[in-house]
Amino acid sequence: MLWTYSQADVQKMLFNVWSYLRVVTIIIHNLYVIPIYLFINWTLLVPLYYLNIHKYMIVENYLYNWCLYVVSSWSYGAGLAIHEFGDDLYRLKEEKSRLLVIANHQSTADVPLIMQSFTSRSQRILLWIMDVAFKWTNFGVVSITHGDYFLNTKSYQTGDIYRHTITKYSQFKDLIILFPEGGFRYKRLNSSNKYAEKHNYPLLSHVTYPRFGAYSELMESDVGVTHVVDLTIGYEDLQNPQTILDIARGHKKSYVLFNYRIFDIRKNPEIRTEQWLNQIWREKEELLFKYYTDKQSVLQTLQKFNIVTLSWIKIIAIHGFYLSFWLAFYVLYKATKYYMF
Repeated sequence: MLWTYSQADVQKMLFNVWSYLRVVTIIIHNLYVIPIYLFINWTLLVPLYYLNIHKYMIVENYLYNWCLYVVSSWSYGAGLAIHEFGDDLYRLKEEKSRLLVIANHQSTADVPLIMQSFTSRSQRILLWIMDVAFKWTNFGVVSITHGDYFLNTKSYQTGDIYRHTITKYSQFKDLIILFPEGGFRYKRLNSSNKYAEKHNYPLLSHVTYPRFGAYSELMESDVGVTHVVDLTIGYEDLQNPQTILDIARGHKKSYVLFNYRIFDIRKNPEIRTEQWLNQIWREKEELLFKYYTDKQSVLQTLQKFNIVTLSWIKIIAIHGFYLSFWLAFYVLYKATKYYMF
């Protein structure tokens, strides 16, 4: 029997093969990038950690950013183009500052896309405040080693985030990332609206009202935050934003809106209040409502300053670095296994 395939069938089969190869490639990346990062930190850099923690943090941050760059290459290679609008936070690079980035949370793709944005140009040392569930992912052990904070609502005690951010190990990290909503939009929308009705606030549909606890702890003067950066993330489709699975499969090529607003704490005394934070989220709601109603007109009114790009030469070099270590370990194992076992 002769089988005939339409052009659509052929394209679908090719796409499935491409998706399969991407997933396999990402798994392979995890098998050598993460173990080498951990080995270098847990063995080679231990003496430096105790001799000079500042120099240790500089070296560790390079290794950590290289890991993030690999993760970023997955979304970049999948065709997700981040268009950055608003205030250019990179103009603060010459200042001695500590930034707190507060972002709305829509999808599992938010984190790798933020990684893609911040590792493309910034040399800042990141400190993530994230849900404890992320601790048990493949990248969780890297975040533990880097010193990120995992929020467990069941065991959390007031002041835990504050205490974490003022430790000697955390003080070198000058860009803190927080999702004040505490969960994805689609999961929290109902509870957010109940909260709004209880307090006679306007109902939101494109974002959910932020929780104030973590934010308030990060606003303590000892933490040293100098600027709050409001990041609004917008996808092409509000109801079906890209996910980490879409990134892995290379399933959706599209652009993503990143709109930044920078607030200097010294010039905004009300910035530490819950009222200010809620107002920022209402302004996010207004922007995203307009954006999803008429994207082109909104984009024309915003000041665009960058399209995030990654260097494929750097991506190849990073893989070469981690693969070289992996090969060296393999050669050393082959040469010594008869003496050790």
